Amino acid sequence: MAGRPTDSADPQAPPAITVFIPARNAQRTLARCLSAVTASTGVTVRTVVIDDRSTDRTADLARAGGAEVIPTPPPGGLGIARNVALDACQTRYLGFLNSDCYPEPDWLAQLCKAAATTGAAIVGGRQDELRSSTAAERWKALHLRQDLGNQVVENPDYLSGGNLVLDLDQVGDLRFAAGYTIAYEDVDFCRRLRSAGRRLHYFPSGMVWHDHEETLRTLPRKVWSYGAFSRSVGEYSSVFGALRAAVRMHRRPHDQLRNALRDDLRHGRVGFVALDLFLFAASLRLFLINRRGQHATAMVPPASLGESG
Repeated sequence: MAGRPTDSADPQAPPAITVFIPARNAQRTLARCLSAVTASTGVTVRTVVIDDRSTDRTADLARAGGAEVIPTPPPGGLGIARNVALDACQTRYLGFLNSDCYPEPDWLAQLCKAAATTGAAIVGGRQDELRSSTAAERWKALHLRQDLGNQVVENPDYLSGGNLVLDLDQVGDLRFAAGYTIAYEDVDFCRRLRSAGRRLHYFPSGMVWHDHEETLRTLPRKVWSYGAFSRSVGEYSSVFGALRAAVRMHRRPHDQLRNALRDDLRHGRVGFVALDLFLFAASLRLFLINRRGQHATAMVPPASLGESG
């Protein structure tokens, strides 16, 4: 995809990058998100909000914040929104940011530099949680992290879609799977990219702050939706299949309920142990209600696309 109109011929010029923000009903956080992107240093930025059927003021706030707005075509969803970004990007570097994330000023410069020096097709950065006022938010910050921690990781299994820079010259014609409407599209895309011989790179210096409200009502659906998309779950129809799906539902190292329960028991976190058991029961109920594995999630859109963390 070389030779885009906005690519600079001057090697000393700041890298040009287009930041795409998938958003659905994101009016609570979008203005601050866009303000933080505008304050980015060391890069030339174009900002585009991919509006996925919002019913609030998301599109108006995006335009007021200086961003372009592109609606997702029907039926919408996160996989399609990311493909809209691939189609609309006119720069070599494409950034993805969640609508409830506020980047540090050097976020883009750090990730673009890492992409240029490592030759990686995708570079991901750190996402630190801003909120810890509820038990659900504290549990998520500990057990459901959206990054890989504080150390550089060479060629990880996947990177979170909430804080990414893609080198489109390396990505080529690979597309996101449209069937992943609210989760797992980033994991699937990264794994297919690695299978094609491309490299991933995790660089924690490219940091954003994650401002996501979580409650005991919303957390079970989030835990379930991540697992329902996982390849380890598959499809099922019986009660036994739903139980097996609930046990298998996570493959990430930080967010498996079994790992969380083991860790909380080891460290004597009595409140979190009770929450682990509650989340297991709640997610099992969701598996039983929806009956099928990875395709069931499409029936339950979240309150805010791009706030999947």
